[in-house]
Amino acid sequence: GELPGALHAGAGQEVGQIAAISALNKDDYILYGHRGVAYMVTRGVSLASILADLAGKEGATSRGKGGVMHVVDVPNGILGESGTLGGGFVISVGVGMAIQRREPGKVVTYFFGDGTSNRGTFHESLNWAAVQKLPCIYYCENNGWAVSVPTSASTAVPDISARAAGYGVPGVVVDGNDPTAVYEVMQQAAQRARSGQGPTLI
Repeated sequence: GELPGALHAGAGQEVGQIAAISALNKDDYILYGHRGVAYMVTRGVSLASILADLAGKEGATSRGKGGVMHVVDVPNGILGESGTLGGGFVISVGVGMAIQRREPGKVVTYFFGDGTSNRGTFHESLNWAAVQKLPCIYYCENNGWAVSVPTSASTAVPDISARAAGYGVPGVVVDGNDPTAVYEVMQQAAQRARSGQGPTLI
């Protein structure tokens, strides 16, 4: 009764988030999914600010107006979460295009859930990122559920990474609870993106 709105703890997904972000450079950009605050903690956002976001208080990153799903901390490379599930795909393409023109050598990673991969923005954005060889990494946190719908009931392929083949980019499956494996896969994806070879779907 103390916090307004919803709290998406992301319990059980912290290892993958921390390992993935740790493999990136501090000045790389991230767009995050709404399950968990490990993204922000890993990037150095203060716990006081995160709690203020949760409580809708003035000391929050969004001055208490966005809740924990709209934490934005540009100096730490956190560009926030779209107000619509899947909206971050389109934003990632825009950020990738800006990086190509203004900040070569950087990458942008968009963390998203398995259910979001069924939205049109996923396909449109992955296609454009592949065509333009944008420095984007797409990291699907597949916990088996899109809110209350199991992945098996909403997605025809067992591995979401298989969809990458349709866009000519690598698709990789990794155990999100194995930090070493996640770190290595993210490093490879970041190296590919930085060298102008385009996106990877993890």
